[in-house]
Amino acid sequence: MKKLVITTQYLENYGSRSNPYMKFKGGNTYVYKTSNELDQNQIATIVAQFKPSLMDLESSNGGCEEYILSTKVVP
Repeated sequence: MKKLVITTQYLENYGSRSNPYMKFKGGNTYVYKTSNELDQNQIATIVAQFKPSLMDLESSNGGCEEYILSTKVVP
């Protein structure tokens, strides 16, 4: 069974919305299990479906942000 591993970086805003001061606060690792091989198009589709669940400065009212650092397929 193959797994798509998505690693993210999380930041918190210690400034204001108009003058942000972002600090790195770790991140998350998400694992998507699949029973078949994934090509680049399938990986891109999964990542695109996953992105809306991440925080950005706009949706968090200027408080935090999380973005994708890397994606890889592992056994």
